[in-house]
Amino acid sequence: MSYFARMFLAAAVRVVVALGCCAGIWFSWKAERADSFFREDKVDSLRAAIKLVPDGWPYYMRLAQLDREHAHGLLETALNLDRYNAQAAIELALRDESEGNFSESEKLLLGAFAVDRTYVPRWTLANFYFRRDNLPAFWTWARKAAAMPTEDMGPLFELCWHVTPDAGEIAKAVLNDDRGLVRQYLSFLMDKDEMNALATVAPRLVRVGNPETDRDFLLGAVNRLVTANNGAGASVVWKSMVERRWVASDASLPNNGEFNREPLPVAFDWALPEYPGLHSWPGSSGLETEFTGEEPEGCIIAEQYVTLAPGRYSL
Repeated sequence: MSYFARMFLAAAVRVVVALGCCAGIWFSWKAERADSFFREDKVDSLRAAIKLVPDGWPYYMRLAQLDREHAHGLLETALNLDRYNAQAAIELALRDESEGNFSESEKLLLGAFAVDRTYVPRWTLANFYFRRDNLPAFWTWARKAAAMPTEDMGPLFELCWHVTPDAGEIAKAVLNDDRGLVRQYLSFLMDKDEMNALATVAPRLVRVGNPETDRDFLLGAVNRLVTANNGAGASVVWKSMVERRWVASDASLPNNGEFNREPLPVAFDWALPEYPGLHSWPGSSGLETEFTGEEPEGCIIAEQYVTLAPGRYSL
């Protein structure tokens, strides 16, 4: 290769590199400028961002929230730009449903689930079939939503409750062995004051749960049942905890009668109320109590709830 040819080739390479650098700078500037418009979060600024970066699907998504009149087309564009955009598919589906286009809405929601197997598409499909009064499909998707639980499953349980206020039927339809899900359902039942259902479902948490993290919660459930005068239900939950060795308990009554264990914070173990001038504790010789003379005339030293079958008893 001649000297002039080599010089020409080197110059051409430098030009190409320079053009590439300029193009990179140009596209970087456009992207940064578009993001700056996006952060302004106004209709005009979002349109300016789209003009600079026409394939920026987040810009269309946000503009659809602000420009309701053109939202449908904007969401369609966002979905066309990214067919894995489940959020765009869901928002578009909800708009189609509000306009009475139920078949297209269903198709979009199922498409969202096909690309995103997380909780939101499942929950949204359960809602869709609830609104369409398609109960078999509702229960299918409620169960699928429960299979991917979040930290707040209350809305799903509430939706199920609107279908049937039968706590047992809901448990049968959507519960699985996820301890967090079972625990949230028990909290839901306590909020609904469904004590019989609470007593029925609580042993399930004993079976699938962890005593280190769930024991205190279940002791609280036992106390709640006792407070609700549901001694039979409280006994069922307590006995399931004893059988699984989540708690220590004596076969005889009262439990922990020798005070050789630190009482648990549950109605079926000793409560040692504190009063001015009165202090009780489990000691080496059993229950030890200190009186200073300042205690009330009438006070409880120790108390424990026991459940008894109907019959005649003497103390």
